Amino acid sequence: MEKQIQTDKVVEAPVQHDHQIKVSNRKTVHLSGVKQIDSFNNESFLLHTTLGLLVIQGQDLTLANLDVDEGTMEIEGKIQQVNYMNDGAKKEEKSLLNRLFT
Repeated sequence: MEKQIQTDKVVEAPVQHDHQIKVSNRKTVHLSGVKQIDSFNNESFLLHTTLGLLVIQGQDLTLANLDVDEGTMEIEGKIQQVNYMNDGAKKEEKSLLNRLFT
C-alpha cells in the first residue's frame, strides 16, 4: 500500500495493479488487475478489471487460484474466448432494459 498524506493525516490508498492477461495453451488464464468477480460458472467468468469489464468463456472452467489482496487470479479449463465489454454496449443494454421495463 502506498501512503498519501492529507491534512496531517496518513491515509492508506490501494495500490493500482497493472492489468495483464496470459493465456497458456488455451488451458490456463493468469490475470492481474482484477477488482471484482461478478459471476462465474463452468462456461464463463464475468470480471471487473482495472481496465474494464472482461468476459472469459470456455468449457469446464474452474477458479484455480485467487489472491484478493494482489488482484490476481487463475482460471483453468478449455479457453474459447476473452472479450472486453465496451462501455457503449453496456449503456445500450441498460437503455434497452429501461425501455422494456418502464
